[in-house]
Amino acid sequence: PMSRPPWRARSRHAVVGLSGGPLLLLGGLGDEGPLREVWQWTPEGDLSGRWEQPWARPVPPWTGRYGTAAIRQVKENGEQVTVLGGNDGQNRRDVWRWLRDPSPIDLSLAASDATGTQPQDCSLDGSGLMCSATEGVSGRRWYVPFDRWPAFEVIVDLQLSLADDAAEMAEGELAEEAAAGGAVVNTTGAARGSATAIIAVQLDTCRQVFQVVDGSWSTY
Repeated sequence: PMSRPPWRARSRHAVVGLSGGPLLLLGGLGDEGPLREVWQWTPEGDLSGRWEQPWARPVPPWTGRYGTAAIRQVKENGEQVTVLGGNDGQNRRDVWRWLRDPSPIDLSLAASDATGTQPQDCSLDGSGLMCSATEGVSGRRWYVPFDRWPAFEVIVDLQLSLADDAAEMAEGELAEEAAAGGAVVNTTGAARGSATAIIAVQLDTCRQVFQVVDGSWSTY
């Protein structure tokens, strides 16, 4: 037999196979009721493997449940697992989708509204956003419906252009956890010039603020 797994005893759970050999274990009925868990098993030998929860958000967004149906599919956004229904104390009529790889969500500049003490100083210029605050704050704000964030992790690519003589560029890549709890952050790139920009990202109750001042990225 294989070694004892780290997850709790259960029945009536769902298991889905992924490409490359890993398995996903979803939910189930434990000794104290429906379980709200997802575990991944990755094979490492003939009868050995590793159980883990290798996601930024290990707790799934759906309620603990048993008797659910799950299916693996390969769609335009890559490999995904769809979870359908189940019982969390009552029969559920919901559908959830998990994307194995990050999937980009396009947000148009025109879908934003003005914010700040000088919102009139921001204008849309083709595919770019031009802001020039002189005595206050100018910016744009986007609202993204919760149902647009089906994955456990959201990757946001940012490009900041500082209007100075050298027209230097800065590129930052930010990773945010798409739910309550901390944030996972990875910033890269640099910029030169005398300017300050603030980027605030809020997903559910998780909020992270990024700032570039005179070419240096920081977060708080």
